[in-house]
Amino acid sequence: GVRDRHGLPAAAGEQRHAAPLRRRVLDQAHQRVQQLGSHLRRTVKARGLGPVRCDIQSARSLVRYSKNWPSTLWGIRYARKQGFDPSSFLLAVGHNDLYFVRRDKDAARRMIDRVLTEIGPDHTVGFLTLFCAHKSSAPKFNAALEEATHRWPNLHVFDWASVAQKHLKWHGWDGVHYTMHGARMRNYYLADSMVELTRIHDATTTTSTTTSPTSTTTTTLSPG
Repeated sequence: GVRDRHGLPAAAGEQRHAAPLRRRVLDQAHQRVQQLGSHLRRTVKARGLGPVRCDIQSARSLVRYSKNWPSTLWGIRYARKQGFDPSSFLLAVGHNDLYFVRRDKDAARRMIDRVLTEIGPDHTVGFLTLFCAHKSSAPKFNAALEEATHRWPNLHVFDWASVAQKHLKWHGWDGVHYTMHGARMRNYYLADSMVELTRIHDATTTTSTTTSPTSTTTTTLSPG
């Protein structure tokens, strides 16, 4: 049943108003996501990339799927089913999986490998590191990303964490979600990462026809 802010069962009158309130909160959240999606599309277009596809809630966790929270695996399969299969994938997910990363030392490795197997070795993949303003297992996940580059030559890590930790005011009270300003700055970083990932893909494609693929790197960019 519905519970109050102390975790206790809510009174009957509170329960009657809980559903409409939840809908209003979700509507407001979706409006913010749509605004940020439009901002990201404009930012990417300004950098000469596209076409751009923006789906709300298409990949909340890496591999876990539920009715309300599709996974990254589902998002990749859905996009391909719609005929959208780009040469490069930029992934900015993982926060919803940190609980499992904390409890299982091999969870991050397994999830990362499953996603990269789904994408395939013939695609260039960029993956943003995670950062939480509060204590979390994000560093453990980031270490697994770095380790995965030794198994996946097509994986390139973009060190968003090193940028975010310098701007704690970009984060909301929970230390995970961003303020509107912080989210816009992250959009700039995403767009710049897409440009860099495209450059890496083109360079790898060119050199792999005559030599071995270029080495995997960790890239740090400044948003803007």
